[in-house]
Amino acid sequence: MAENKKSFILYADLLHTVRKLPKSKAGELFLTILEYVNDENPNTDKMDLLVQVAFEPIKRQLKRDLKDWEEIRQKRSDAGKLGMEKRWGKDNKGITNITKDNGVKSDITKITVNDTVTVNDNDTVNNINNGVPFNIALDEYEYCQNLVDAKKEWDYLDTTEQNKVFEHIKSYIKNHEENDKRRYLPDFSKYLKEQRYKAKQLPYKSKKLTAGDSQYKELK
Repeated sequence: MAENKKSFILYADLLHTVRKLPKSKAGELFLTILEYVNDENPNTDKMDLLVQVAFEPIKRQLKRDLKDWEEIRQKRSDAGKLGMEKRWGKDNKGITNITKDNGVKSDITKITVNDTVTVNDNDTVNNINNGVPFNIALDEYEYCQNLVDAKKEWDYLDTTEQNKVFEHIKSYIKNHEENDKRRYLPDFSKYLKEQRYKAKQLPYKSKKLTAGDSQYKELK
């Protein structure tokens, strides 16, 4: 794992794979995952074939998640540096020795922060200039059997579309739950591929979208 990264994501649908393993192999798989994310480089060639087969897609997903995390971290770092440049000038005059982590090695005058962020119920901080990470959208939607296709469809969206689709997901899930139709919720990959977020109305509501209904607004 990357430096200063202390956590990782395991997806709920992994349960279907683990249930097919003998308990001893399931334990070996979990241990292998922990060794891998702690940079202990487990030797998969010496493992049981079942464990190798089960671990390979998990390993690839962990790599993709790490890449997403590093990209978001870099964007936030760049944004922080840009903010310092605006505050102190391009040469950072008036501030002592900025480190590569945007810290300082000595005290500076108190800085007033004017930027605002919005925190939703899931404690996710959204920046209007950044799209919603796939992992966050997937956690909100919850049901996905085809991660590869879902991730591909999500990456096709630009950052503005990702933010709009994320807001639609909340309404879409709520609509199914309020009408006791959660069991009919389509796979996340199908929801994205068929662009169901562009529908003018929710599946179990007759209410049509209007300009004032920001949560149900059609994507353009």
